[in-house]
Amino acid sequence: MVIKYLKDDLLKQCATGGDGIVRPSDIMWVLTVPAIWNDSAKQFMREAALQAGLSTTKLKLALEPETESLFCRHLPIDIMIGGIDISKMKAGSKYMVIDAGGWTVDITVHQVIEGGRLKEIHKASGSAWGGTKVDEAYRQFLISIVGNPVFQTFVNKHMDDYLDITREFEIKKRKQEPLTD
Repeated sequence: MVIKYLKDDLLKQCATGGDGIVRPSDIMWVLTVPAIWNDSAKQFMREAALQAGLSTTKLKLALEPETESLFCRHLPIDIMIGGIDISKMKAGSKYMVIDAGGWTVDITVHQVIEGGRLKEIHKASGSAWGGTKVDEAYRQFLISIVGNPVFQTFVNKHMDDYLDITREFEIKKRKQEPLTD
């Protein structure tokens, strides 16, 4: 349903906001999937896309670390922290793409080879260091302050307040700025 909604919304925007330059048949749909997904999970995504009305001839699945790396290669230099332009790196240069998602942290290492192409020299591992680990550490911190029985009573009797606290924590996490020298 999410894929269908996004597809329909894009097509509606193209139809109402443009001059007919972009036609549905012009669109190549690329859905990203986590690198740690197995073949059956990827097949599930393909089937969901087909049910949403996407054509198999206009559909590609791409691994998240690959798309992240491509994105980094095309960022304007003023956006890059430290002013490093990945697209101008010399052959032999290496860089890491770190995806600190919800459940895992995927670290992929790429090497630039001749012609500016990329070679993946370390695949994403899906280590369990993602945002949910930070959330669990925060939860354990609160329990260490008030004790587990009090914490569980609070969660059970004041769920709205507990959700407010976790929501505020999520907002604080997302506002963190990168460390600089």
